[in-house]
Amino acid sequence: MDLVTLNLRGTTFLFDTTCIGDKVSDDSPLLHLDETSEYFLPMRDEFYFNKNADVFDCVLEYLSSGSVHIPRNVCTVVVTADLEFWGVPEGKVDLCCWKTFYQTDEDVAGIKTLLKHMPCDITQTDTSHGSLTGLDVNSNACSTLKVTISNLYNRAYISGKVWYGIQRMAILLSIAYCVVVSIPVFRIHVKDPAPYPYAITSTKMRTFWFSRGHTALVIMDAVCNLSLMLDWMFRFSLAENKKTFMKSFLNIVELCAWVTSWLMVYTELDRSAIQIPVTGDDAIGQFVTLCWFMVGGGVLSVRVLRIFRLIVGNCGVKILLLSLKSSARELMLLATSFSCMVIVFALMLYMAEITTSSSHSCPNALVGIWWAIVTMTTVGYGDYFPTTPQGFVVGIMCAASGILLLALPVAVTSSNFNDIYNFNKYRERHIKRKSASINSKEESISSC
Repeated sequence: MDLVTLNLRGTTFLFDTTCIGDKVSDDSPLLHLDETSEYFLPMRDEFYFNKNADVFDCVLEYLSSGSVHIPRNVCTVVVTADLEFWGVPEGKVDLCCWKTFYQTDEDVAGIKTLLKHMPCDITQTDTSHGSLTGLDVNSNACSTLKVTISNLYNRAYISGKVWYGIQRMAILLSIAYCVVVSIPVFRIHVKDPAPYPYAITSTKMRTFWFSRGHTALVIMDAVCNLSLMLDWMFRFSLAENKKTFMKSFLNIVELCAWVTSWLMVYTELDRSAIQIPVTGDDAIGQFVTLCWFMVGGGVLSVRVLRIFRLIVGNCGVKILLLSLKSSARELMLLATSFSCMVIVFALMLYMAEITTSSSHSCPNALVGIWWAIVTMTTVGYGDYFPTTPQGFVVGIMCAASGILLLALPVAVTSSNFNDIYNFNKYRERHIKRKSASINSKEESISSC
């Protein structure tokens, strides 16, 4: 035996250098325990290492047994760094310690992803109008007008809080208008509507054609649209980089929303504006008018996308999106497996029901795909269903497969959401403690 003394932060080990063999890497300090080593202390005749003693105890265990067992009282990051220092390969970690050793890597990766989207900076201000919309709230305003406008986006001031509340209320009312105006009781009859294409027998279409939103609702929508238009212009004037501002998805949506909203206000108050004169066959003119009305209504509904402005800065929404992003592999597996199973059960049901002529049986494989999707997602509309014994068997298999197939990825996504939610709680606690520490230092400095 060739014994040497190793001192690890005050803990002394008697180490036998003959037990090393080829178990560590060539650059391990354990292979160079001689008087020329930078860790050798001649006065004490020992080698001093500023490393964790518990981890080195694991290294000694590895040299004797060939397996690494991770200490539970030491951070895994420290264990990883020390094992690399001693030249012990991570692949030697024993099976019983895999969860402890590798779980930390996943946690650290999750926290880094969270901090990338939600920085842990106590000096940051509200960014719902800044980084998300291309607005530079803290830009050096040269004019009094710009200073006044910029204060509208600083919630430290009462004006900022009031303006923030007004914009949120305007968005909610604008979206609510789209819902309320579809109810007949909130619509009034149009005296001189444009010629109606009588080939269209839809009751809902006739209701929309011969009536419009109540005047009070239209005026309310116009006021909300004016408020949101001013907000967009204010933010555009304060934006340091106009190109970045215009490339933002939310700003493009808002621009389209308030432009199309004014068109909707105009056509609601003057229904004759939707009549498009077309020369030739009158039926063609009515058809073009109808198409314009339907396409225009679809374009105007872009205002519903304004709801993203309400949720884009919400902490819970960010956590949900991050959890979905971290579960992308599982969700992709779900989509692939689900698609394959849908096609399989659709064809199986079609072949099982090929001898029946029931109107509720799947007439072709395409309808079978619809039935399989409805069944596997446990919706069950009941428009199509098996009518033969062999069809019942296929239905049972399809329903059971859908429950099992959907349950597994949902569980993984829920677990990821719970992890990221907990990481965010840790982040908030860290910010509070960091802020309290800075405040205490400032108070001590001011008292001096």
